[in-house]
Order: sequence, then C-alpha cells, then structure tokens
Amino acid sequence: MNSSISIERSGSWLALFASASTLLCCALPIILVTLGLGAVVAQTTFQFPILVTLSEHAVWMFGGSALLLIISAWLVIFRSYQCPVDPVLRLKCERTRIWNLRIWWLSLMLWIIGFTARFVLPLIV
Repeated sequence: MNSSISIERSGSWLALFASASTLLCCALPIILVTLGLGAVVAQTTFQFPILVTLSEHAVWMFGGSALLLIISAWLVIFRSYQCPVDPVLRLKCERTRIWNLRIWWLSLMLWIIGFTARFVLPLIV
C-alpha cells in the first residue's frame, strides 16, 4: 500500500519537474522577450548557461518529458486504484490520489504551454 502511494507520488513530482524544466528553457524566455524584458533573459542565460544547452536540445527535452507524463498518467490515472479498508488509511489514500491528480494536471498544463511557445507559436508568427 505505502509503496504504491510513494510510486504514484514520485511519478507525479517527476512529471512536474520535467514539464517545468521545458517551461523554463523554452517558454519563459519567449514570453519575457515578447514583453520587452530581453535584458532579463540575457542576464539569466549569463547566470545559468545550462539554459542555452537545454534550448538547443528542446526536441529531446519535450520528448523525454512527454514520456514521463505518459508514465505518470499510467501510474496516477489509468492504473487500477484500490485504497485499504481501514478508514484512516483510506482517507489518506484518497487525499494522496487527489493531490497526485492535481499535480499531474498542472504538469500537463505546463507542458502544453511550453510546447506551444516553443513549437507552435514560431509557425504562426
């Protein structure tokens, strides 16, 4: 029971981390430059040069994060989910499932924002 909850929780947090990293590398700089804050982007890439490397490998980042989202969706949403009979443990189990679903949906929204900013908007503009 506890290992099942910890696996689902780990999958949710891993998906959130991956989708947030795609947002940081690709969507956030585009949004800041669009708002006229190019100096902020220049200073950030000077302080954290890894962002340039992440942007150069955006296809791999988005592919890897999409794979993590699919795996975490299987862990959180599609896998048969059974909580214990004990009322206290059942309540904890249900709360954990609700939070895992919230984190997964947040991760998916961040991924969609990053994907749109990196791959869809350049085609439109």
